[in-house]
Amino acid sequence: MWSFAEIMRRGCQVALDLQPDELQVGLQPTKVGDLETRRVFLADRLENGAGYAPELSQTTKLKQVLDGILDELVAEYEGPDHADCAESCPDCLRSWDNRRLHGALDWRLALDVAALAAGAKLPTHRWLSQAPRLTDLFVRAYREALPSHVEEVGQLHAIIRNDGKAAVVLGHPLWMHDQKYINEIQAEAYD
Repeated sequence: MWSFAEIMRRGCQVALDLQPDELQVGLQPTKVGDLETRRVFLADRLENGAGYAPELSQTTKLKQVLDGILDELVAEYEGPDHADCAESCPDCLRSWDNRRLHGALDWRLALDVAALAAGAKLPTHRWLSQAPRLTDLFVRAYREALPSHVEEVGQLHAIIRNDGKAAVVLGHPLWMHDQKYINEIQAEAYD
């Protein structure tokens, strides 16, 4: 959610020509049913600010911000100039004023939550397309300590110990792990 909050500030820069440091973002704990989550809030950074926060509460402005994220920022972050950014960097979500959050920021998560906030289906390609490379790196790095191999299980990749006693299936980080919330792709891999 911190990543989404930060990309909202970047979206305001794209859609409304506001500098990210003109807005302050934060999270507010809340419950939705039996799940604990967070609400994102945006506020003017300066006391008695310019009134950006009330403007952003308008549905049309909020849609404009989300559209800017899903158009311009997706193209920028998924582009070749940004290919080396694994989680976040100064060219995407990191800045001086969020330096305490740098370890928690991830542009892929930010874009995925923005898509959900806009009412779109969860895009999984940013994560699942990396699975072959990541599983191969893991197996090669730990081959002496943890002999294992990679198999495709349904649409997902799994790292399976060679003795068959344990396995890890790579999925999307926003997918729930609780059996009652798993989706069809997870269920297929589990079976």
